[in-house]
Amino acid sequence: MAWLPFNDTFDLPRARTARDAGMAQAAAHASPSFKAATRAAIARVAAQYHEFTTDHVWQELGRMDAPSTHERRALGPLMQEAKIDGLITPLSQYVQSRRVVCHGRMVRLWKSNTYR
Repeated sequence: MAWLPFNDTFDLPRARTARDAGMAQAAAHASPSFKAATRAAIARVAAQYHEFTTDHVWQELGRMDAPSTHERRALGPLMQEAKIDGLITPLSQYVQSRRVVCHGRMVRLWKSNTYR
């Protein structure tokens, strides 16, 4: 088999635009009940932990017996929404996810702005 050259485009502004479009599409296709439950889960986790990852949010959704959605990528835009609302702040650190489905990939560490 012959090697095929990379035909990729390297353009950070376009990459960010594509990211934003993908996040908007994921959020638009998630069920409203999932989004409402996820907003509540993020608020609960932020109140309980000084620093946390989306693993904590998924655990809280499980404890809440929250409705599922076919678009699980909607969590990203909802985390960004919580950041814009001042609930959480992204940290520069990443840790390995404990979720088996994530295969140990790195996930962002978030700081709560409401932790007591």
